[in-house]
Amino acid sequence: MILGEFKKLLALCGYPGQTNTNAQSGGGGVGVKAIGLLAASGATVAPSAIGYNIVLASIPVPANTLNANGALRVYFKFSCTNNADEKDISVYFGGQQVWSSGVNSGGMYEAAIVIQNTNSMHAQSTTRSYASFTTGFNSNSYNASTVDTTQAQTLQLECNLPTAIDAFQLNGYTVEVMNP
Repeated sequence: MILGEFKKLLALCGYPGQTNTNAQSGGGGVGVKAIGLLAASGATVAPSAIGYNIVLASIPVPANTLNANGALRVYFKFSCTNNADEKDISVYFGGQQVWSSGVNSGGMYEAAIVIQNTNSMHAQSTTRSYASFTTGFNSNSYNASTVDTTQAQTLQLECNLPTAIDAFQLNGYTVEVMNP
């Protein structure tokens, strides 16, 4: 096996840093990975001010990262103050809110959502894979969005802190690309 063939094999296996330069039909365009890690952080992010739409993480999604049926799997964990004040966490993709949930008790939480193109590079549905809490507008339905994934986009995790006595902390996230 020559070096070029070995690199193609690594790309087909989704090895980080490799791209699939010989994509099969339905597997995306040139340079699209079948599955792989887009971003991850274990760093704690705690906003120092109260307010709305406080950005906790901003992840660039390069143009054509997803094929027509590709998906982003977003896993994140967070904690907040234990009181009756509602603290919100939201996920935005391409400037459109694709998921949100309110939390009014303290503790550690985790959630995973899947943002998937719906046989189009310009339309998605978002589902909650799981969450350690039961609120949120994706609990029983799909959330539709119309983000052009042929263009570079941004995925953002944001929170709302209504009062000065509240605290919110993003404790880590992972974003994976899944292309069939």
